[in-house]
Amino acid sequence: MLEFYGYWISTALLSALYLASAYMYATKKQWVREALTELGYRANNLVPFMIIVKTLGPVEILSLREGGEGRIINFGSMAGTVGLAGYGPYNMAKEAVRALTRTAAREWGADKITVNNVLPVADTWGAAEKEVPPPTNALARFGSPEDDIAPVMLFLASKDSQFITGYSLTPDGGAIIDSAR
Repeated sequence: MLEFYGYWISTALLSALYLASAYMYATKKQWVREALTELGYRANNLVPFMIIVKTLGPVEILSLREGGEGRIINFGSMAGTVGLAGYGPYNMAKEAVRALTRTAAREWGADKITVNNVLPVADTWGAAEKEVPPPTNALARFGSPEDDIAPVMLFLASKDSQFITGYSLTPDGGAIIDSAR
């Protein structure tokens, strides 16, 4: 009985903390941006992402039932991973998404919530119809959002991925191959 009440008290406190943070980010956006700038983070799109994560976390936790589980899938970018020149603020924001993914995975794992990140590389701009340089990935082709990225998303949303959390998956055709991810 104590375990039951302890779980719901901690869930309520965690939810209140996250919702209070989301409220602060939403109502004090300029102050948060200034604070992030003082810390060296110059990414304007980071605040809306933090609001979403801080809001969805408690919603996901509170929606769980006995034996339930949840999945949160974030989107990042390979730009931050490779350090794409000329995109400093964008790269930093996308790497912050990866850091928040790892943090949320640790914080919500005990509640059977997995949090992962996808860094998709796919032809969303019609490269197949345009004259663009050929892809340099190991598979020597551009990825398809429908055929290559969507199955990864479905996998992460499924029960088959229940033991994967805090990870950044890179469906990129082998553009970056290393063991450090």
